[in-house]
Amino acid sequence: MDFHTIPGEDQTFVCSQEGEGPDAVLVHGFPDTPHSFAALQAALSGGGWRVTVPWLRGYHPNTIVPGRRYGLTISDSRSRVQIGSGGWGTD
Repeated sequence: MDFHTIPGEDQTFVCSQEGEGPDAVLVHGFPDTPHSFAALQAALSGGGWRVTVPWLRGYHPNTIVPGRRYGLTISDSRSRVQIGSGGWGTD
């Protein structure tokens, strides 16, 4: 997986993006990392999706902002995004 940074107003984001087409976002949970989704990202991007796999805030050294709370915030101007996750307390 190749990762790049996306600078925000006061936050840096680190993610991997592959493919073209409708957006799919794969979000890891604790104690996983984006690398958990490497095979799924490859399969989805090969199937016509643009797949984004971010490091959640606070999991990657470049995403840590001193004094900041680290909950999940999703903000996007696109009208439709598919989100997949794992490890968020579900059986």
